[in-house]
Amino acid sequence: MAYLPLFPIDIGPQQGWSLAFICRHPGCKSNSIMDGLMLKKSTVSEILTILENEGFISSSIDKDDKRIKKLYPTEKGMQYYQSTKKVLDKFEKELSSMLEEDEKNEFLRIGEKILDKLEEENKNGR
Repeated sequence: MAYLPLFPIDIGPQQGWSLAFICRHPGCKSNSIMDGLMLKKSTVSEILTILENEGFISSSIDKDDKRIKKLYPTEKGMQYYQSTKKVLDKFEKELSSMLEEDEKNEFLRIGEKILDKLEEENKNGR
């Protein structure tokens, strides 16, 4: 399972997750990324600056509210997302083949429990 060399490494993990979010939600706003990825406003702002400067995303002003910027993946961003997704899908399939059905269910249950707890703590400002 030597997957690291298969990943394009133009950007860091937080930028990658943010780019994936934008690719799955074209036209989203930065606060959607903050909520979806549980990141601080300053962190999201820094990430978006990097992604835009590197040509992975573009932004446009909302026609109804000039204060709002909508975020879109560029062709470069979509290509990066798709190539990374292929590697992750292959990795997930390989890991999944190592577990029995009940083990997969338990793994998902524990993962959801952790995510629920993190979301709760994020809402409470911890």
